[in-house]
Amino acid sequence: MDTKTFPKTSLFDQISFLMVGAIATIVIVFNMVYFFTMPIPTVDLGSALVWLVISYFLGHVIHGISNAIRDIPIIPLLDWESKLAYLPHEALLLKEAEAYFEQPYQEKKPDHLWSLCYIFATAKDTTSQVETFSAYYNLYRGWFTTLLIETLFLSYFLVFSYTHAMLAVWILSIAIAVLMYRRAKRFWQYLHDKVFGIFLITLKFPKKETV
Repeated sequence: MDTKTFPKTSLFDQISFLMVGAIATIVIVFNMVYFFTMPIPTVDLGSALVWLVISYFLGHVIHGISNAIRDIPIIPLLDWESKLAYLPHEALLLKEAEAYFEQPYQEKKPDHLWSLCYIFATAKDTTSQVETFSAYYNLYRGWFTTLLIETLFLSYFLVFSYTHAMLAVWILSIAIAVLMYRRAKRFWQYLHDKVFGIFLITLKFPKKETV
């Protein structure tokens, strides 16, 4: 384990949970105030720690919901995580990884070799880009899930309590959700490119210790 970079990436990973949870908290408070006429909760130094814990908790809840969405076969959202297919050049590198790590290629579980490549790249990556891309991916994925849930919530009120303002908020929620979806998919590919790139460079130039 790289003790110099691990604390930074670990901290960034925790921030990504907090940022997802913070947006989820803001969305929930907005719904409570706008739809159920509840008073705006007080945020001060005394309650800051409580809100921090709530945001952190919601960040993990959203992460779990994202995983659940990924695992629903009939819903093609976040399905790139569970697909057993890779791009042609990635499939070739996985075959190289099979020999490099001396691991039999598991036809039904190609993610086994991907996981080895990811761990390998993390250890070799002195720039911490692997962890950074992973953290950003989880950040955008979490925001997408949050806004997807919010869009479904708003759809109910759009049908039964239609207003022009409601329509505007609903459209805005969809637009941002689509944007976050595209960003998540892009950073998923960034992550793959970086992991396979580090593996390829190390494979071709074994004397290179870091990338």
